Amino acid sequence: MTRAIAKSLDHTTDAEDLADRIRAEASKLPELVESLSRKYREILTRIHELKRAGLIYAKPHYRQGKYLYLIYPMKDGERRREYIGADPEKKKVALQAINRVHEYEALSNKLARTEGCLSQGQLQLNQLVRTLSVK
Repeated sequence: MTRAIAKSLDHTTDAEDLADRIRAEASKLPELVESLSRKYREILTRIHELKRAGLIYAKPHYRQGKYLYLIYPMKDGERRREYIGADPEKKKVALQAINRVHEYEALSNKLARTEGCLSQGQLQLNQLVRTLSVK
């Protein structure tokens, strides 16, 4: 066997190995995409649940250790305060709504990262298709 034929066979084997590895990696894509899509839907569902339950963007402040006020962020140079009082049930409802904001914000960030992964995946997949569409 001549050196040129042997080298040609090595290239063929290398190309076939590369093609097999590409197929193996590509076979993982449907499951990965479905998993990411499912995660996105779950996050979005939880965000909607939190919104429906109510969100309060305020800080709790107690007067005399038992009267709850909600202090809202400044808007147009004014800071709104809302009196909740000493009723344990009203305080519980208000504090839960404040705590939901923390989960809502964390999920919103996670949703944005998930959208970024999907978008980046789409861009890279488009690039891969262009690369493999050699004529």
